[in-house]
Amino acid sequence: MNWIITDFEEGARLTFKEPNDGSIHWNDAQKESVKQALRDTYLPSSTAQLLLDQAVHINLLISESGSSGQYIENEKMTPTIMVDFTEIQSLYYIGKDGLFKNMSLERVLIHELYHTIENRHDLVNPETGETYVRNQPRNYNHLSFDHLGEVVRKTNQVMLEACLESEGDGRAGGL
Repeated sequence: MNWIITDFEEGARLTFKEPNDGSIHWNDAQKESVKQALRDTYLPSSTAQLLLDQAVHINLLISESGSSGQYIENEKMTPTIMVDFTEIQSLYYIGKDGLFKNMSLERVLIHELYHTIENRHDLVNPETGETYVRNQPRNYNHLSFDHLGEVVRKTNQVMLEACLESEGDGRAGGL
């Protein structure tokens, strides 16, 4: 049997974690929705399989911080992805049809796992090749500016292979 179906125990590739202060806890429905979202992308997508098969000891941290994302947790440098279910429901992107689409748990998880596993960033300065940091001015009009970025492009590939909609050319309220 495939690890994506069976291997979510402590110390596995992906581990459900809770904040040390005990302020919030995973419930069974949330855990199952994450497992199902990963199955829904992993099983039909060879791109997702290549990505997720590289995962080693990544924490999935339940959050109510108002953001989902990835960071390094603790002195062991454990890669950690925050999952805020409320925040995910308020995220949108522009679909290929030009309409706003609700961000899905599948898209958020794959996107953040790409950041974590492949050590890739969303947008890169076309003049310097350096990653943009939050709130840094961006030259969106530069002829070589990549408005999607590698992480979104790879996420889109997974979503297409999994028969879920891929993101359009724009960003809005997104990751």
